[in-house]
Amino acid sequence: MDDPLRRLIAFVAGVAVEGHQAEGVFDFEVGSRFPVSGTIQGNEVAVTDETSGVVLTGRLPNLQTADGKPVSLNLAGDAFDGADEGSGHAFAGEVSGRNIDLTDKKTGIDYTYCL
Repeated sequence: MDDPLRRLIAFVAGVAVEGHQAEGVFDFEVGSRFPVSGTIQGNEVAVTDETSGVVLTGRLPNLQTADGKPVSLNLAGDAFDGADEGSGHAFAGEVSGRNIDLTDKKTGIDYTYCL
């Protein structure tokens, strides 16, 4: 799973769980904030990572990228999981306030983001 898509998944999970919009996501791995445009209203998602141009749209839990690759994102309380079907990477994580922890199950690498 590439970095921009992973960031966008973390953003969607964080905003959906916390219930308030944010203007971007901070990626602790690279030490930078990435602006995100679009909306998340209820289960409807239409967001774009302004830096990379990666897009996620659809109705939770069934999202897709701009090129039609499916991404599942299941929310359960503060926890989430799903898969990027394009890369074959499953993921799981948890939202704690404005912080989002995401683990790539294929690589076992943990990532931390902040709204």
